[in-house]
Amino acid sequence: MARNVARFLLPDPPREQWHLNQLFVDRERELTQAVEQIAAVRKDDLGRPMAVVGQARVGKSHLLHQIVRQVRKRFDVTVAIHVSAGLSSSLDILREILRQTYTALHNAALEKALGPPAGPEVLAPLGRILAEYSEAVHGSAAELELQRVESVTRSLKKSAGLTAKLPGIVNHLGEATLAAQLGLEETLLEGETRGRTVRVSRFEESHLTELIGMAHVLVREHAPEWRTLFVLDDFDLLKREVEGSFAPEALLRALAVLAEIPGFHALTTVRQDTYYRHAKTFHRVTNVAPFPEEGSLVEIYQRHVKLYREGKPPFRESFVREAARLAQGRPGVFLHHLREAFMNAETDLAQLELTDWIRARWERDRRAEPELAEVLSRAALREDGILAPQELPRLRQSSLMQWMLEDYTSESAARVDPVLLEVLQQASSEDR
Repeated sequence: MARNVARFLLPDPPREQWHLNQLFVDRERELTQAVEQIAAVRKDDLGRPMAVVGQARVGKSHLLHQIVRQVRKRFDVTVAIHVSAGLSSSLDILREILRQTYTALHNAALEKALGPPAGPEVLAPLGRILAEYSEAVHGSAAELELQRVESVTRSLKKSAGLTAKLPGIVNHLGEATLAAQLGLEETLLEGETRGRTVRVSRFEESHLTELIGMAHVLVREHAPEWRTLFVLDDFDLLKREVEGSFAPEALLRALAVLAEIPGFHALTTVRQDTYYRHAKTFHRVTNVAPFPEEGSLVEIYQRHVKLYREGKPPFRESFVREAARLAQGRPGVFLHHLREAFMNAETDLAQLELTDWIRARWERDRRAEPELAEVLSRAALREDGILAPQELPRLRQSSLMQWMLEDYTSESAARVDPVLLEVLQQASSEDR
């Protein structure tokens, strides 16, 4: 049977619900706890972002998908945000969140026939802002006719509701208009602004957050009991910059502000250390711990084999059980190493042993980047796997990144992958 089965041993949750159910192993207690907590938050409008908490590669995303499947019927719309891996800045992420939220709520309002039959569409006020100030929304300063800016600003200020929803944007546009007016000749008669332009600078994080919240509030004006569930997977991954810095404040503020809006409920996955640093901001709905028994990981593998390989296992049992033992109860670590061997090993998989495979793979990478490999080896043998923060930028931009585990022992630290850690320590012990 060919090895290149696209979804076999993928650590990411499958999209098909039936496949997701088949690969869901030993997390029923956490699922029940999360569903109960979300029901309580929905009832009380707690006003804090909800979080599924756990270590790196422990299975938070898989559990999140099951949680959402169970609770989405309790909400009028579920906005599951998918952020491209290429987006790193808070502004880019919030722009993408705004786009997806607007689209989801627009479609939901149309589907439920909200708003007057012959009147404007429910999200029309927001649609006008997004159209008029498209450049500012997307990160560029906009040169616009002063009359247009004045018109939008006046319409916002005339509506007490809109002014309350968008205080930052109202001030932003008002300041731009005032600056333009002060720049005009003193002899210019009132109203003689035709052809004059005003420079509106880009919308910042707070402005984009207001617009995201506005989409929900506009719908809720026509359906007072409306509930929006906003799902954002892997908060930490979104806030980890390429060079290794960790800047959660802007996205954290956005989630906190949105969660305070009545009927708007935010749910995300958060790594353990991030939760403890920001415990007052997040409401933990459940904690996902590593599996205490290796058998749970082996069961996940066996279900993958049944689902994607017609029940025909590619590895010998000892390979799988050794990978399960060294993965420290983390499905993401376990599946990563199985898939790497499945896709790249040039020998017969049925004869492959895990330690031999890891050593051969490591030796190849060590020869390719000896200096950085020495950094990982030194951390494995002297620092119990903890990598120094100053080493991370170079490692993250190298092929050796696959040998790192983003445990975030601090805001800028990581660990050597536990499977490699064990193999290196074992080899060092044999050499003594």
